[in-house]
Amino acid sequence: MLSFFSSFSRSFAVSLLVWPLFSLLLTLPILLYPYMKYRRMVWRQVVLWYIFVLYLVAVFFGFTNYPMPDDPQQYCSLVHITPNLIPFQFVFDILKDGTRAILQVVTNVILFVPLGIYLTNFFGFKKFPSLVIVFLGSLLIEVMQLTGFFSLYPCSYRLFDVDDLMLNTLGGWLGMAAGGILPDLSKERSAEGINHKPGLFLRFLVFCTDYLACYFTSAILVVLFTGKLTADTLILYNRILCGIFIIILPYFTGGQTLFAKLTWISIEDKPRTGWAKLRFYLQRAVFIGICLYAPRWLSSLTILVFLVYYAFKHRFPYD
Repeated sequence: MLSFFSSFSRSFAVSLLVWPLFSLLLTLPILLYPYMKYRRMVWRQVVLWYIFVLYLVAVFFGFTNYPMPDDPQQYCSLVHITPNLIPFQFVFDILKDGTRAILQVVTNVILFVPLGIYLTNFFGFKKFPSLVIVFLGSLLIEVMQLTGFFSLYPCSYRLFDVDDLMLNTLGGWLGMAAGGILPDLSKERSAEGINHKPGLFLRFLVFCTDYLACYFTSAILVVLFTGKLTADTLILYNRILCGIFIIILPYFTGGQTLFAKLTWISIEDKPRTGWAKLRFYLQRAVFIGICLYAPRWLSSLTILVFLVYYAFKHRFPYD
């Protein structure tokens, strides 16, 4: 048994290190959804969304599909896993292996309890659709295990088990039942109008989303117009799109980029006209340009000064 787990050691260590950061990166763009829905940043929603993404990454990747054995050729030549298609096989496993099999059954049930709670109490789904989602989620995991993570790994390295489908679904149902005695978190009060004084976190989130949208659009345009993706051409296209959609467009749209409009915020903290408005956008363009394209030492120093200024003044230097 110890030698079996030793083949996973390096992958397991990497996955533990990457898991929280990867979940955070996935959560950031998702946070635009609750802000678009409620027109304000609800910090309880931020925390719950991060926990949910952390949970999904752990369940669908960490606990059920990772780590992968470090030596695929050796592992696939030595280990051949046969799917279990016999329902209630876990009963015989309990009679044979005792406590170890019981712990495995309990783990399979508990693993999907949080999903049942989230579906009903956080997303507001009815019980039957929630149960279907739980079952499909469990089925997805089993298929990933059967196919070696959709052939990413050359052989099946985890067991496809029909009992897992039943136990996971049972866990989701128990989560939905437990949700009946927990607070309903699916409803929040919505704010009205455009937010002209969004916080630092929200402005950073919207900027990152705008930038990533420009970056991926640039990659698509480079391939369409040149037929191949090169770093220099991608950087050029990205700078042009960022200049248009992040720097110039807000001047004519009341301080709203595409994702600022979707999230009901404006980068203009107050109405400006004439020279005052032009100066505001020029200073903002210089700041963004330094942060993105200046030498690393200069951009890092600029961001540090900016953060210190914001900590004391609670506004941007060019506001």
